[in-house]
Amino acid sequence: MSVGQILLSSITKKFGNTVAVDDVSLQIQGGEFFSLLGPSGCGKTTTLRIIGGFVHPTTGEVYINDELMGETPPYQRPVNTVFQNYALFPHKTVAQNIAFGLQMKKVSKSEISDAVDRSLDLIQLQGYSERKPNELSGGEMQRVALARALVNEPTILLLDEPLSALDLKLRKQMQFELKALQRKVGITFVYVTHDQGEAMALSDRIAVMNEGKILQVGTPSEIYDSPQNRFVADFIGTSNFFEGILISTDSEFAEVVTNTDPSFRFVCPHHDDITAVPIDGPVTVAVRPERIEISTEPNPDLPNCLRGVIQDQSYLGTTQQYTVQTDYPTPMIVHQQNTGIQGIQRFREGDTVCLQWAAENAIVLKAD
Repeated sequence: MSVGQILLSSITKKFGNTVAVDDVSLQIQGGEFFSLLGPSGCGKTTTLRIIGGFVHPTTGEVYINDELMGETPPYQRPVNTVFQNYALFPHKTVAQNIAFGLQMKKVSKSEISDAVDRSLDLIQLQGYSERKPNELSGGEMQRVALARALVNEPTILLLDEPLSALDLKLRKQMQFELKALQRKVGITFVYVTHDQGEAMALSDRIAVMNEGKILQVGTPSEIYDSPQNRFVADFIGTSNFFEGILISTDSEFAEVVTNTDPSFRFVCPHHDDITAVPIDGPVTVAVRPERIEISTEPNPDLPNCLRGVIQDQSYLGTTQQYTVQTDYPTPMIVHQQNTGIQGIQRFREGDTVCLQWAAENAIVLKAD
């Protein structure tokens, strides 16, 4: 048996005429921290609820630990769920909330007591056992919800945007604690979020969803560095896009001219997807803001260059962000690292600059 493994086979879920999940097939490995990421309404929560047994697919099959789930109800599946609103019993103490699932299973009082103590130690809330939920902070309530889910020793934990109600600083702290907790207990976490940074920080792998479909599955670095389409490149982080025509390729590089001006020629890396695009076929070039070099004079070692004028600048702490209008119609976003080193040139609105990037820092995508 593959403990904690999930297999979705051609899952479709319709609500009336609305297709919430559209022919999704996916394999999640045991012990993996796996995130379903996408905008509101993309089908990620419905997919999670199908895994948990709260929703049954219109077509397709769910396998958990190599067993077909079929109509198996949630309480008979080896999963537990942590919801966005915590769902703690307000009239029960922390210890009673954590113990609830074990009490339903008729576990002995001594075993329950030991399990609750271990759980409080796991979530670092020793001494909180007699407190009520209204005496806890948002982060503490989230930890109790996690402990209540984990005390039953599921092989899979489903988490539906569990940190979205927290403020930014606490959410960052809880991300660190959640990842450490998953590594400690070693079970499969399936995590739903619309927050790209959260998914990147927590996940071993990510499935990016839109309109009920999975568009790409990969590690955070694969998703960020090698997006397979424009939606993924735009949804994960920030990208500058150029629509163009493929004019030449060799074993190492491809050359693209933009639709707006044939004088804009970009050298890009060659990869398998380009092979499927015919010469004179449409492509989209994406360039991440932090991979663009900004200077007053061009660097002869970098093949791609656009001149422009700075329209706007913003101090973002770790980076300085510039909005630059070039001869290409869409303004470009550029990030310059704030290293604290003296002598790094800063630019002002109205300055004329050169924007350059290496061939390997361009991403060529088949046109949508």
